[in-house]
Amino acid sequence: MLGGLKAVVWTDFLQSFVTVGSSLSVIVIGLWRLGGPQVVWQRSYEGGRLELFNMDPSPFVRSTFWTVTVGMTFAWLFSLAASQGMVQKFISLPDIKSARRSLAIFCVGNITMKTVTVAIGLIIFATYHDCDPLTTKKIKKIDQILPYYVMDTVANVPGLPGLFIAGVFSASLSTLSSTMNCLSGTIYEDFIFPFIRENKRLQSRAHIILKITVAVIGLVCIAMVFIVERLGGVFELSLSLSGITMGTFLGVFTLGMVFPWANAKGALVGTMTSFLLMSWMSLGAQHAMAYGSFSFPQLPLSVESCDDFNVTQSYYPKNQAGSQQTTPDNSEVFILYRVSFMLYSVVGTLLVLIVGLLVSWVTGFTDPDLLDQKLIVPFMKKFVGRRLKDRIRPEEKVLL
Repeated sequence: MLGGLKAVVWTDFLQSFVTVGSSLSVIVIGLWRLGGPQVVWQRSYEGGRLELFNMDPSPFVRSTFWTVTVGMTFAWLFSLAASQGMVQKFISLPDIKSARRSLAIFCVGNITMKTVTVAIGLIIFATYHDCDPLTTKKIKKIDQILPYYVMDTVANVPGLPGLFIAGVFSASLSTLSSTMNCLSGTIYEDFIFPFIRENKRLQSRAHIILKITVAVIGLVCIAMVFIVERLGGVFELSLSLSGITMGTFLGVFTLGMVFPWANAKGALVGTMTSFLLMSWMSLGAQHAMAYGSFSFPQLPLSVESCDDFNVTQSYYPKNQAGSQQTTPDNSEVFILYRVSFMLYSVVGTLLVLIVGLLVSWVTGFTDPDLLDQKLIVPFMKKFVGRRLKDRIRPEEKVLL
């Protein structure tokens, strides 16, 4: 955090090995205890956990093929193309070829980690397929299932619980270090530097100001823990809250690069409209879920084989895939609150584009021929007139 971007990159690199190593250890031991991947697959199939192609087009269903594919495409498009942390790392590289190579390596690593985490999830379900620890109150929140699994199944393996804890902390600290580095630089550049522009003495102590900024951000993050623990699951909560800004930022970048006719008024009004509406949707849905008036359907769980628990919850029939799930009645909940949180980034992006273009049309489109061609994506240049094309220098055409 305090050593600049280079320190952040090296920290992330080293911590990734700890995270992957601990996760693979859990997978290997879990498969060995269960009797192999075929047991995991069979129990997951019978329990309805392999719902890969739910083609329901409704935006109100929590997870379908469409909500996951479309929603996560927009979310990752923001993360890779518009988030400051990722862009900061790309522009620190010497050339575009290095940036593409680093992006390819990132994609391989990210797909690997997604595969590992899905495998761990299926192994945990296969282990507790007939005795759910959440139903039996052995854990209070579903987010506690992984630590509980590690301590319940591999606590007798010397060093593995500690390795797992190290992996969890490595993953979280890796994200925090990158985020704090970006936030501190942004806060200094946009909010502090304008006030000390004429003060050379304070400028010479910029590193101290950045360290203090990072410390304050860290304290805020610690304070937020006491709020987050009272809300829903971490995955759903993170996507819901980040969806407020992801769609807005992706929308305004797309508006500027893909639609050169948009003007500043359209971008401003579109951004504010998207931010306010997405905040209303996300916070409203979280409020409804916190008070129990709204919830997404839950897949069935079983306590059939629990020795110390007598109440049997909904249980999937053996040898029958696609078991029924409990469907809560959300008909009285406001319609926007029922939209799947995975689509928040899509809704936010479309709001910026639609409102931004409408306001730009009302207030007068920008003449794209007067813009710097570097601000427009290459495939749009054929739509913006010959004068702009004529101003592109030969070396710039090669880059494009």
